[in-house]
Amino acid sequence: MAWRAVIHCLYRPLMLSLLVSVLSACGTTSSFKKADTNDVSQAGVNQSELMYQILVGEFAGVRGEMDVSIDYYLQAAKTSTNPQVAARAAYIALYAQQYDEALQLTERWQALAGSNVEIVRSRALIFLHQQKVEAASKEIEQLLMKDGKVELRDVSALAHILKKEASANVAISVLSLLNKSHPQQSGLLLLQARFEANDQQYEHARQLIEQVIQLSPEIADAYLIKAQILVAEKNMQQSVKAVATAVEKRPEDHRLRLQYARMLVQMKLYDEAWQNFMQLKEAIPADENILLSLGLLSIETNKPDLAKQYLQELIDHGFHNLQAHYYLGRIQQSQSEYMPAIANFERVSEGPYMLDARIRTAALLAETGQVEKALNKLKTLNKGQDNGSQIKVYLAQGEVL
Repeated sequence: MAWRAVIHCLYRPLMLSLLVSVLSACGTTSSFKKADTNDVSQAGVNQSELMYQILVGEFAGVRGEMDVSIDYYLQAAKTSTNPQVAARAAYIALYAQQYDEALQLTERWQALAGSNVEIVRSRALIFLHQQKVEAASKEIEQLLMKDGKVELRDVSALAHILKKEASANVAISVLSLLNKSHPQQSGLLLLQARFEANDQQYEHARQLIEQVIQLSPEIADAYLIKAQILVAEKNMQQSVKAVATAVEKRPEDHRLRLQYARMLVQMKLYDEAWQNFMQLKEAIPADENILLSLGLLSIETNKPDLAKQYLQELIDHGFHNLQAHYYLGRIQQSQSEYMPAIANFERVSEGPYMLDARIRTAALLAETGQVEKALNKLKTLNKGQDNGSQIKVYLAQGEVL
């Protein structure tokens, strides 16, 4: 099974490392020439037992028998003074969601190796899964705080951890504690606002975002979260303004500008949308989304020749875009370019435009005198359609006749 392969990939490198480490320790027993023979013999027995515990733990893990794996690794961690063994055991317990055992093993790991970032991170994950908010926030605090400040890149890493490892309520509670302990940290305020906005806690999220904008007006994400809140409040005009400010802060972010241009289209602010699409086209001249957007906006603003140019350019770049073929076919149909229109409609092989494209193909075939071929196409099209679609096909047959 696939998950067994994943476990195997996770285990093998560290398993080899541990075995090398244990074997090295075994080799040291022969170097103590003055040691008591019984002591050396006992050391060999202990190392053999340790190797057995590690091997059984690893192979049990590969088979997916996590309870057995953790049981043997707990024994190995107690037997060994090698911090790698305790670390490995802690990771396996965490992976198996046995958090009490994982916490116990991090304590053993710390006793052998002293505190380090990996131990703190592991304990933070354990406490998040156990929903121990205060304990988790203390561990996360050690990871984040550097000279009394929080770096934005560290906040991004924390965002990933909280999204993946914690519920929304736990994440917000942890961030609330961190913000109380370390007020006016823009990154933490921003992250709490994002989680609250995603959890539809808009009023408090807005308060946090206003604090971020006051403290660090250069952070573009603050305006995007503000826009999200304003959209939820159905205040589209102010939302567009917030996104515009974010675009000003990050002018090289093409994806953000594309999102902004599409918002402008929705607001029917076509001139402003056109300017932003053209800026994008200058930066990325062969982008499928930008060319399609320019084509559709040209149709919306009644510029069929310009629309035709952009849609054809998109197709010439090798993109098989069904929407582009459909709308290019419609323009060609309106300009009496029947054969190119049929060719484009025939390329629409699936999706919401397919039925209309096929009906238009039949109409064009009939227009060029190929009535029987048009009727056969419509007859084939009628198979497997719902009632509404069948009615459209029947009406099309009537028009052909």
